[in-house]
Amino acid sequence: MPNKETSERDYQALGKKVERARNELRMTQENLADSAHTTAKVLRKLIRGEKVSERIVLDVCLVLGIDPDDGRIGDFTDDDHGGYSLKSLRDYVGQFTAYRRSLNFPQYILRSGFEIFWDTNSKILRFDEFQKYKSAQNGELVDRSQSGEVFVGSHSGLFHLLTKAKGAMRLITLSRYRLRSPSDLTMRGIVLTQAPREIMQVPSAAAILFEKSIAPIKDIKNYAKEITPSAGPEYEKIAVDLTEAERHVVNFALTSVE
Repeated sequence: MPNKETSERDYQALGKKVERARNELRMTQENLADSAHTTAKVLRKLIRGEKVSERIVLDVCLVLGIDPDDGRIGDFTDDDHGGYSLKSLRDYVGQFTAYRRSLNFPQYILRSGFEIFWDTNSKILRFDEFQKYKSAQNGELVDRSQSGEVFVGSHSGLFHLLTKAKGAMRLITLSRYRLRSPSDLTMRGIVLTQAPREIMQVPSAAAILFEKSIAPIKDIKNYAKEITPSAGPEYEKIAVDLTEAERHVVNFALTSVE
């Protein structure tokens, strides 16, 4: 990725590479900018060889399937984060739709939007979750949007999305894509958090699905919502997938009841 030491000539070369790849894919500048979650004006700056943010460079290159010129895409994280590289996990960068049951009203399914991206300064994957929605129970506006870091087990390969704030933690642990088919870009796992019960917060858990979005999610900041049983087929399909995750993906230590 371009940085402060990158020369003007490097930016010019990157701009030409982006424009060549765009023409080969027969994408308009507007379509490329939309897919990379930026504007055509910013994209034109990049194509002209002008400096833009490193995140935009990465998003544009990911859409086009090319690498930035200086090879920083191969940088590795520290051991605490799992020692992974962006190049090895580039298929896990992008926008995702997440589904899980509501911790307070399990008959409802909560849909929220996620973005996973590479932080070029700290050299780790980070994520933003957009969880702002109107409650189907009482109509009140709920906003539990949050951000955090991505850890990947060096031996297990499991993804861990960790949020820390004022001593509270929320952990999402996910398996990798099953890749039963090229379009099966779903991760399955569990979210561990806390939820209010009567007079106190208690540890809470729920199965969760992460589906990568091939097309850009429009207005992802306002994408979250609660899906109720009245939604019919949409609700039923997600409920079946969550039930499968609860039975086969997450391992609970349970004893049999006589």
